[in-house]
Amino acid sequence: MTEFVAKQNIFCLSQKDVKWYRSKIEKIINNTKGKIFVVHYYNWKTKYDERFTVDESQEHFREFTAENARLIQNEALERLDLPFFVYTMKNLGFPEEQPNERFSKFLEEHPEALRAKSLKTSTPLCAIPSAAPKVAVDLPSPYVAKKFTSSASNAINIRGPPKLVLANKNNVDIRMNSLKLNEPHLTVQGIIEDAAKQAAPVLEFVENDLEKCKQNYFLRLPARITVIDILDHYISKFYEDSVENREILAENALQMFNHFALTKLVMPEEEKYVLGVLNVAKEGGLRPKFLSLDSKIKLDLDIFGYNYLCRLVKFAFVYYNNTPETENDEEFRKLIRSWIIFAKFLKKCRKQFFNDKIDYIKILSDVSNEP
Repeated sequence: MTEFVAKQNIFCLSQKDVKWYRSKIEKIINNTKGKIFVVHYYNWKTKYDERFTVDESQEHFREFTAENARLIQNEALERLDLPFFVYTMKNLGFPEEQPNERFSKFLEEHPEALRAKSLKTSTPLCAIPSAAPKVAVDLPSPYVAKKFTSSASNAINIRGPPKLVLANKNNVDIRMNSLKLNEPHLTVQGIIEDAAKQAAPVLEFVENDLEKCKQNYFLRLPARITVIDILDHYISKFYEDSVENREILAENALQMFNHFALTKLVMPEEEKYVLGVLNVAKEGGLRPKFLSLDSKIKLDLDIFGYNYLCRLVKFAFVYYNNTPETENDEEFRKLIRSWIIFAKFLKKCRKQFFNDKIDYIKILSDVSNEP
C-alpha cells in the first residue's frame, strides 16, 4: 500500500467530475475513524478541495510521475473522456515530457478532441488501436433499428417483450478482442454460454450487487447518470463496434429495460427506495406494489443507472437463451456479440458511471420519507 504524506504532489481522481488532475495533499486530518486527506487541485479555488479516507486514496491517488501521466492519457483515450485538454502533459504537470503515443496520434487525427466534448464526425470511427493484440472477425450483416433517441417520451412505449427486426446490409469487418462466436453449428444455448463467459467480468459485479441486496444493504447508486445517459455515451463514444450495431444494441437494451425493470431487475429489498425516487407517494404513504407499465412513470430516472444495466446484461443472456432454435442465425449471433461488447463497455467505464464511495442510502431514504 502506497503511503501518502502532507504537501505531496499527486494525481487525484476527482469526486466531482471523475477526471484525473494534478493535485496536492494540503493536509492530513487524524480523527477517531482514521486519516482524512484534504486534496487541493491546482488552478482550482480552495472551495473545491476534496477529502478522501485512506481506503479511498488507494483508488483516487496516484504517484506524481511522468509514467503515470502517460498511463492516465491512455486510460482517457480508452474511455474517450473528452475534452482531452485536461489530459495534456502540460496540465498534468510534465510539459517537457513526451505524451502517450496513442494519445498524441489520436489528437493529430481528431484535433477537436482537445477542447470539444464530442467529435465532429458522425460517421463510425475505426476502433482505437489497443496495446493488446486483437483478432479480426468477419461479422454478419447488422440489425436495422430506428434511430435511437434519448427523449424521455420514448422511454416507456413497450407493452410486450422486445421484438427484433432483421434486414440485410453490407457485411462489415470490425476488430474485437477474441470473439469466437462465428462457428456455423452452435446452438442457442452454446452461443449464450459462450457469451456469458466473455461477459464474466461485469457479471461478477452483478453477483456482488445482488448479494448485497439480499443482505438488506441497498447498493449505492450513481447520481445523475441514468440508463439513457449511459446508452447515449455507449452510442457516441465506444468505438469497438460499428455505429449501426451500437444503435441497435442500445435500442434493444432500452426496450428490454423498460419492459423488465420493475419485474426482473429491481430486488424486493430495494422497493421502498425505488418507489421513493419514482415519487409515487399517495396520501402520505407509498403504494405497496410496483406501478404497471401503463402508469406513465418515467423509468429513466436516477435510480436506474449503471448497476441496473449490469443486471440487464446478465438477464439478456437468460432471456435470449429461451429463444427458439429458428432464431439461431447470423443476425442473432451479431446481437449477442454486441451484448458482449456492451458488457465490456460497462466494465471499462465503471468509474465514470458508478461511485461506490457515495452513500446514497440516506439520500434515497430521505426521498422515500417525503410526504
